[in-house]
Amino acid sequence: MLKRTIIIFIAGLLLITGAGCSGGSTDKKIDANNVASKTFQVIDKKFPGEWQVSGTTLKKGAYSENTRYQIVDEVSKIYPGSMVSLFVDGQRVSSTIRGRQLSDSGIPKEVAEILKTGQVSMVSGGSIGSKDYQKVYLPLKSAEKTVAVMTISIPQ
Repeated sequence: MLKRTIIIFIAGLLLITGAGCSGGSTDKKIDANNVASKTFQVIDKKFPGEWQVSGTTLKKGAYSENTRYQIVDEVSKIYPGSMVSLFVDGQRVSSTIRGRQLSDSGIPKEVAEILKTGQVSMVSGGSIGSKDYQKVYLPLKSAEKTVAVMTISIPQ
């Protein structure tokens, strides 16, 4: 009797474990507003102060991001494997993608749209190799005016 009970118990555990491992999709659903909330919470804690733009220089409080990459690196820690860029006045001023001319790629049409609308947005970021990405666009605001845009390409 004890042997049968143990076998039934182990079989039940295996079924539960198997269902947990294989049941449902492994796709992570991304919600743009959750990404915005989490991202701004981390950035505001690490870099206090308002967003400021002077020419193409982007500042958060006393910290200037251009060529220092601390904000984009901090955001990429939240979303491992992500690619993060900051755009000011039609120019990429910081990116987690190093070793390339920051201003060479121009401004994506979605960035121009976010600068106008000031709304969080998300689109399919396409694929790189075998990884699919979702691209989230976050407006960076000062006094309710969008002064810059952050893009976060999050792997799926």
